[in-house]
Amino acid sequence: MALMFYTSASLFLGVSAAFVALWHALALGLVILGGYEAYFRVQRAIRRRRPPKVVSTRVDELVSFAPQWVWVYGGLYYPLICFPAGLLLGSAEFWLFLLGGLCLWPLSVPICLLWPRRCPPQWRAYSPNNRATRLLAQIQRLDDGICCVPSLHAAHAAYASVFYPSPYALVVVPVLVCVSALFVKQHSIVDFPLGLAIGFGVGTLVKLHM
Repeated sequence: MALMFYTSASLFLGVSAAFVALWHALALGLVILGGYEAYFRVQRAIRRRRPPKVVSTRVDELVSFAPQWVWVYGGLYYPLICFPAGLLLGSAEFWLFLLGGLCLWPLSVPICLLWPRRCPPQWRAYSPNNRATRLLAQIQRLDDGICCVPSLHAAHAAYASVFYPSPYALVVVPVLVCVSALFVKQHSIVDFPLGLAIGFGVGTLVKLHM
């Protein structure tokens, strides 16, 4: 990700802008890693308090397990949510974008703690016998699926889509991420509305202040 920021800035904006882009990319990476650490800590806290309730709907049962979507869920997802940061090379705008993304987390945590939910355990009963299923199994070893509501994948996708130059991104980015989460059975369809509402709400407020 840092290399992508640096190379694009070098080609189009010059060397000094490239160093700014590299610094921004490193900051973005640190925030993502720190966010995951905080997320896993909340999962452990919930596990100690009480068992989360299992969430599933009839719609979820109609969606077939398609592990190849893990390349979107656990791969393309990161460039999709980070892409707008590469367009915001002005320091004030970039840090405001980053701060807004950080705000998604404290807005989501109380919901996770008050209404702990997880997907059915049988959704993870598969054999990791190819690259897609092995990657998904690795993701699930880190993320045990306790904080399903609200979906942070949905929240970050919605938030980032607000800053894309094309209005089509407001639909394409969140839908792509949410569909991938459904197909790899990391989320129920009921996990998305709150996450999308938080992401679009915070994104709109941040953009108004840019």
